[in-house]
Amino acid sequence: MNLKAVIMAGGEGQRLRPITCTLPKPLVPIAGRPCIDYCMELLQKHGITDVTTTLFYLGGMIERHIGSGERFGMTVTHSKSPRPMGTAGDVRFAVHGAEKPVLIISGDTLTDCDIGEAYEFHRKKGAGVTIVLKRVKAPTEYGVALTDDTGRITRFYEKPAQSEVFSDLANTGVYIIEPNIIDMIPENTKFDFSMDLFPMLLERNIPIYGWEMNGYWCDVGNIKQYMQAQADILDRKTSFEIKAENRGGIYVEDGAHISENAYISAPCYISSGAEIGEFARVEAYSVIGKCAKVYANAGVKRSVVMNGAVLHENCELRGACICPEAVVDKYSGVFEGSVVGEHSVIGQSVSISQGACIWPDKHVPDNSGITENVVWGAGIKTEITDSGISGYCDTDLSPETALRIGSSFAQVITRTGQIAIASDGKRVTSMLKRAAAAGVISQGVDVLSLPHMPFCLFSFTVRQLGVAGGIYVSTDFNDTHRANMILCDHTGTAVPANLRRKTDRIFSSGEQKPVTHREIGIVEDVTGSVCAYEAELLRSINTGILASKPVTVLLDVPAELYGICAPMLMRRGVNVKSAVTDRGMDMQAKLSSYGADAGFFISEEKASALPFVMLPSGKSMQGASLIAVFADDAVTTGRQTRFTVPVTFPDEYARMLMDKGAQLITAPEGRHAWQRASWSDNTFAYEFFDPIAAILRAAVMCAEGVLEKTIHSLPETYRQEYTLPCDDFGKVLRKLNDAERCEDIEQTDGIKIHRDKGWVIVKASDDGISACRIICGSFKEEYANDLSTMYIDKLRGILGDRQ
Repeated sequence: MNLKAVIMAGGEGQRLRPITCTLPKPLVPIAGRPCIDYCMELLQKHGITDVTTTLFYLGGMIERHIGSGERFGMTVTHSKSPRPMGTAGDVRFAVHGAEKPVLIISGDTLTDCDIGEAYEFHRKKGAGVTIVLKRVKAPTEYGVALTDDTGRITRFYEKPAQSEVFSDLANTGVYIIEPNIIDMIPENTKFDFSMDLFPMLLERNIPIYGWEMNGYWCDVGNIKQYMQAQADILDRKTSFEIKAENRGGIYVEDGAHISENAYISAPCYISSGAEIGEFARVEAYSVIGKCAKVYANAGVKRSVVMNGAVLHENCELRGACICPEAVVDKYSGVFEGSVVGEHSVIGQSVSISQGACIWPDKHVPDNSGITENVVWGAGIKTEITDSGISGYCDTDLSPETALRIGSSFAQVITRTGQIAIASDGKRVTSMLKRAAAAGVISQGVDVLSLPHMPFCLFSFTVRQLGVAGGIYVSTDFNDTHRANMILCDHTGTAVPANLRRKTDRIFSSGEQKPVTHREIGIVEDVTGSVCAYEAELLRSINTGILASKPVTVLLDVPAELYGICAPMLMRRGVNVKSAVTDRGMDMQAKLSSYGADAGFFISEEKASALPFVMLPSGKSMQGASLIAVFADDAVTTGRQTRFTVPVTFPDEYARMLMDKGAQLITAPEGRHAWQRASWSDNTFAYEFFDPIAAILRAAVMCAEGVLEKTIHSLPETYRQEYTLPCDDFGKVLRKLNDAERCEDIEQTDGIKIHRDKGWVIVKASDDGISACRIICGSFKEEYANDLSTMYIDKLRGILGDRQ
């Protein structure tokens, strides 16, 4: 085949740690063979003999293993760039000036795709780039592509957040690229295929094609995927040869020693030199490495025991991985998702809980219970999302965890700037605030410590101070033992998905050692935020009319908001009444009894949300209707004509605003993603995101006599929402894209389909992609109901389709 192959083998494999602390990812063993050997076999099968590897992390080990390629029947050269230059940069360094198409494949990918068929597709299309695609159920882990009827890629996005998923066609990391495209990669520059080259080609309208493979593909990216790859090989889901004697699904290499009284169940793999003792149990989907020892009465189930590891009598493994030369002593148990690093020793009667990992060369004393990672000391498991990091303050989000989050975040967000930190003032959040600050300064980054404040004031202060980012800690209103920590960028909004992933990767790698004492940051107390905040809101919102036409407002809002909002209003001449309503339900009656012109309710658990607004007439606004009222007023008065609105903003409101000359830009539904987009689009308006600004703006409109009039002018809109269980969300969006090509479609957050009688949104559920939301809206209730029924049936049909 007229192809040159490049095997990318330089990555550090951080998500596979602690396995990859001492072993490069391409050499991680799968069913008795290093992962890269399967890659070499695939190339050999397709007659590709001209191969180059790109090496960096522990590259010497890979070079020694592959050598010149003679034993594979190939000619292999090894390329080592002087510094990390990204996937594309490394390839250009390795094969610049190539005279034939280049096949690029990752040395840590397990696949048996038909390269010949992919190349024939590439050749017939006359493509500059062909990406091999595979349908997957979890698109957020990969680059995602959308193709037209010819196979040309029309949209590509690397590792989308769940709100950004638009297809289930994943980038496998297998590419066929023409030499002229490789020449377009900048020299001596860090440049990535997915993040840089492919977007550049799409922007220049240079065709990229996608070929959908039918064979097996697994990105061995994390511990779960690594264990799954072992099971898939044993289940014969791939066409690769298993080089061991098959004894009814029990694969045994020559030189293995198995006691007659041992219990072995298929499918499993036992390597040469391994010893299985009396009454030991090696159960299904287990792999025992070369010269590993499983002593009497030990039990191994769905686990990997690597070369030279030792399991003493009566120990138990359940879905675990034991790295080379590690030892697990008597009566100890290692459970699902846990890894014991190379040369580590687990004492007697130790329990290593699900997901806890032991880094190399550690010793765990007898009778210990390990529930967290052991790196330098203890670790923890947590998850960073767009809405923050939540957990119990004595376990998931303890001071130790907060310190590690602070140190990890400092490395991602800045090395030269500052980070502002604040809390809602509760005792436990004040504790976590100080712990996070200690983590930040340990990495040489200065902290600006703010007094307790609501999040809207914190968001403003981060922008006002010009810091690189911020950390805000608040308690859970429904459970005072739980807290939430939001990591913000310089705009005062939660950091986007790519920065969350970087922070999570550093956090997951274990504790971070402090920098030297000369570089350690300082903590500086900062005050005066409230005065600056009030001045900024008054600059943005002209409140002059309130002095001449005073109004009375009723506030039922959390105390931290009331303490800022009420004095601000009163200084402008507003008569403020405080009341407790039944979550706003009896607001109209309260308005009447207080003689108020407008009432505002914000719940304690959603203190950052915009208010529910009630007028004496019974007219009310919240969410989209409140945004529509503010936007309408801005257009009418000429203050603003461009707005960024969430994808769930009703078409009926959008048409009303556009008829008045407004320009609307669509953003994802999530509050932080929407606000980030608003800053990027230069359309930010405080009252769209800040509850205090919203109250101030509504009070001004009330004094001007336009609030009720504007509410009455809003068109009727009806909304139906349904949640459908779904474990293959990418497939749903891809097939819906294909089926709805003739319709007016937006792909900002899931899919929004604009129809004559209404609109439909299909997007991931807020708690992951195990379910999808179907949101339908129209100017008539019956049309909204009809659309809901129609698209529920469509999605059920797609989910029932095996293609």
